[in-house]
Amino acid sequence: MTMPPQRRVLIVQEYVPDYRLAFFERLRDDLGRTGVQLVVAAGVPSGEQAKRGDDSGAVDGIVRVPARGIRARGRSASLRTIGPLLGGVDLVIAEQAIRHLETYRLLLGPRPNGLRIALWGHGRNYVSQPSVIEEGVKGFLTRRANWFFAYTRGGAEAVASAGFPRERITVVQNSTDTKRLQELLRSVTKSQIDEIQTRLGLPPGNVCLFVGALDATKRLDFLFTACRMIADRLPDFTVIVAGDGPLRPMVERVATQEPWLRYVGRASDADKAVLARISQAIVMPGGVGLVAVDAFALETPLVTTDSPAHGPEFEYLEHGRNAIIAGNTESAYANAMAIALTDTKLRSRLEGRCRIEAERYSVETMATNFRAGILDALGG
Repeated sequence: MTMPPQRRVLIVQEYVPDYRLAFFERLRDDLGRTGVQLVVAAGVPSGEQAKRGDDSGAVDGIVRVPARGIRARGRSASLRTIGPLLGGVDLVIAEQAIRHLETYRLLLGPRPNGLRIALWGHGRNYVSQPSVIEEGVKGFLTRRANWFFAYTRGGAEAVASAGFPRERITVVQNSTDTKRLQELLRSVTKSQIDEIQTRLGLPPGNVCLFVGALDATKRLDFLFTACRMIADRLPDFTVIVAGDGPLRPMVERVATQEPWLRYVGRASDADKAVLARISQAIVMPGGVGLVAVDAFALETPLVTTDSPAHGPEFEYLEHGRNAIIAGNTESAYANAMAIALTDTKLRSRLEGRCRIEAERYSVETMATNFRAGILDALGG
């Protein structure tokens, strides 16, 4: 019996952060069982992205491709060389970003042998307000695609509202590896907790944790102003900051000035699990993205604001049910953090809901959704 030829899918990424590896590995395995080969092509982070220190590096299954940065009139763009990888590919999935010049070639140029092009992205701009021209270009390119993979339902609705056929949109339900985080959380020992409490000089309670990239989108000045307000009310209040990025020097400077701040550098998943065990809340006043899912897996309620500049995963949060969402002022945020620390009944209820939400959002579910969308985009 003659086996049907294997179909090939190419996913193009700006770079692959380490939190994406588990998803790509799962998706590759899931697709392989259906006779579809997955190739992931990615560049190397540069500039502000490189300062985060989260590049997955040279690992199996990720093909490094040359990338060239271009800057003009205060705008940056990049071009990845993916031409040599297109041979025998049935579907290319590129990021929905107008700064990625290879996407223009894919969507506007000739498509050999019935090549299909899909886009993967937020669906709309969450963090900043794009110009009318930028929005028009993004909409034009998106409508040229054969399929769209949206991070969340909100992004899918935005794409559909802009004229993209709903029947050609897949909601992937963006996530991190929540099962691994849960396993690491359950494996934390008392000796690990005692060691880090001693090393960092932590009090037995009133500890908050910030974990994420140290960049302007996270509103660290806002956070530290709120922390100063809490420190005046709760003498043993402490916030642990874990992460790296362009604002690291500022964080290190504040850590030398304020007795309530502990900076621990970039944290691995195992580090996050230990830090979560000694923290009563995860704090993120700006730029909530996948930290929402991490908070669920770490069973540590997220305290954020109703700022409009969040990522798509902010949709996963419900005030008073699985998170605390404060008003967008430093004083309101300080009050919300204080409530998370002192209201034990509320915190216990939020922790219980976090455990339930962690089962809902996972790389397994994300890979299943993505695989179904790929098979639909390929035509079955």
